[in-house]
Amino acid sequence: MPLPKFHSSPSKKSPPSGSREMVKQELARALNAALLERDWNQSDLARKSGLPRELISAYCTRKSMPTPLSLNKIVKALGFKTVEEFLPEISAVVADDENPALDIRQIAGQPDKVWLRINQMVSFSTVTQIVAILNADKIAAEPPHKPVKK
Repeated sequence: MPLPKFHSSPSKKSPPSGSREMVKQELARALNAALLERDWNQSDLARKSGLPRELISAYCTRKSMPTPLSLNKIVKALGFKTVEEFLPEISAVVADDENPALDIRQIAGQPDKVWLRINQMVSFSTVTQIVAILNADKIAAEPPHKPVKK
């Protein structure tokens, strides 16, 4: 089976392996360090980013993850050009609430079919196994070819 084609850009640093909690921890650490470095408090960052102070507090205390839009506002308020510049270790794994790790949806009128969407970092080996399973499922679902009569 040929390997699937991938469109990706290699990152300079690998994101940390681990859970969403590790990402929240690293984000909180980076936020608190940036505030300290600037002699700002959470209210200062809230004013400069245009976000509610309660949200800034939730990010600084590992209670919540910002959406990509909120994270971009914070990054700009802190004077960074990109999320990658502010969080090079974890920018690839900051969760996007609109794209959950696993999304399974039933297809109307086809009770034996579902849409499957996976948004999770996995090894290349795992990707090839998933592609092989999906290709086998596609082949099994195709009707048998009838020979053409001449």
